[in-house]
Amino acid sequence: MGNPDKAQLKGKFRKKFSIFLLCLFLSTFMWLFIKLTRDYTLDFRFSITYKNFPKHLVLSEVPDSLLTIGLNAKGFKLLASRYLHRKLSLQVDCKDGRIRHNANGYYMRFVVSRLMPQLNKQLPSSHNITFISPDSITLHFTDASHKKVPVMLRLVTSFRKQYQLYDRIKLSPDSVIVTASPSVLDTLRFVESEAITKKNLDENQKFPLRLKVPLNPGQMRISEDSVQVFIPVGKYTEADFIVPIEVKVASKQTHIKTFPDKCTVTCMVPVKDYRHVNAGMFSASAAFSPGLIKTSKLKVSLTQWPQRIKILKITPAEVEFIILKK
Repeated sequence: MGNPDKAQLKGKFRKKFSIFLLCLFLSTFMWLFIKLTRDYTLDFRFSITYKNFPKHLVLSEVPDSLLTIGLNAKGFKLLASRYLHRKLSLQVDCKDGRIRHNANGYYMRFVVSRLMPQLNKQLPSSHNITFISPDSITLHFTDASHKKVPVMLRLVTSFRKQYQLYDRIKLSPDSVIVTASPSVLDTLRFVESEAITKKNLDENQKFPLRLKVPLNPGQMRISEDSVQVFIPVGKYTEADFIVPIEVKVASKQTHIKTFPDKCTVTCMVPVKDYRHVNAGMFSASAAFSPGLIKTSKLKVSLTQWPQRIKILKITPAEVEFIILKK
């Protein structure tokens, strides 16, 4: 049997310890509350974006992208701004900026203190600004040029069994107008789309896809933000067609006979086109030249077949031959 006195002592200890923890929690909470109701100043680093660049100019170099601002407010408000509102960014409107010219091109300088009216609208109203660094921002520009380039689609597809791509993938638009400096456009060959994967397709797909701008905003502009992608998908079935083999010879004085003189073309045919496909739509040939006299076989290849047909194999892939003199 247990000792009743020991059990009673343990119960009293647990009760006192629980009261101690509760008092510790309340005192800590009150201490934090008092501290957070006082005014503090903290440094916040804001990323800067720009809008309304001059239409006839582009940025010639990457501008300042960070602004350090000292904000004064109650402790809990600063704490909420730093840890609860993760998106610390400000936007500068270039619409009313004055463009100046020097030997290096064009530039636009902002005294940050004069930007306060538009920056204050983006900051919490309960925060007071104590300082800003840097105190000025300079944007450097050069003349803009234009170039039409194709869109490079970054797409990976896979299909369900018996389904394949029925026709080529279509983009709308398939090219865009890029605005940038002449030095950038000289090496620009295409604009890429965002990468995307489409798996187990069994029907047509149509969807928008954003385009990637390879340079920072202001350094390059493209005429379209996205393109429409159309993936035509069709159901296919396997079929065989018996096709005569035509021998191509360099000399009209030489007649070649092959064994066999026909081949079997095994291919995948779209189900909806199956009734309209026949052997007459295929052409097969075996090319002969004097340099092949010592060989025993000629390679068979297809020279013509219907659109949207996927060739699997040609049987036989090579044929024996004899030369008949005319």
